[in-house]
Formats: sequence, C-alpha cells, structure tokens
Amino acid sequence: MQDLNSILLEGVLKKDPVLEHVEQELPVARFMLSSIARDAPELVEMEVRVNSHQGEIGEEHLEAGRRVRVVGYLRQAINGQVFIQAEHVEFKPEITKPQPAGIRRGG
Repeated sequence: MQDLNSILLEGVLKKDPVLEHVEQELPVARFMLSSIARDAPELVEMEVRVNSHQGEIGEEHLEAGRRVRVVGYLRQAINGQVFIQAEHVEFKPEITKPQPAGIRRGG
C-alpha cells in the first residue's frame, strides 16, 4: 500500500508573500497561512511554498488578509521544518463592504 500525502487548506494570509530565487534561480514564493480548525477553536499556521510561475503570480497578487485555498502536499526541510508545497493556489474573491449612505469616498 502506498502512502497518501495530500492536503487542502483554506485560510487567511498572515503577511504578504516573499519571493526568493533558489536552486538555479527557481522562483519560490513563501507565505504563512492561518486557518481555524473545524472541530476545535485553535488556530493552525503553516508555511506554504509555491514554485515557478505560480510563485511569481502569487507574490504579485496576494497580500496579507487575503483568503486563499491551497492544494498540495507536506514536505520537510533539511532543518526539520514541515511546510506545504503548493501545487494549486486559488485566490478567494475580495469582499468589499458597502459604504453607508451619505458617506462619499474621495474628493
């Protein structure tokens, strides 16, 4: 029997993604994703890494506070840190709050 290593996590970005170039200049975006567990009130925080072109797009369009859904698998770095290696990242639509009547933006 083969092991299954697959994860789907939806949550909120804690900070803006950081784009780094590693291993022969391969772009990698890193960000922290916060999510509240369904059956318990604890907060789960995981580092997510997104490679190549998807990483560049993520760094360009994602920002702290944005909701995302990540599909990927767990990996462990040489230093023992566990992170999610993303295969697919969905940007959730930004929710804009309607302005109360009588309040105008701008000048």
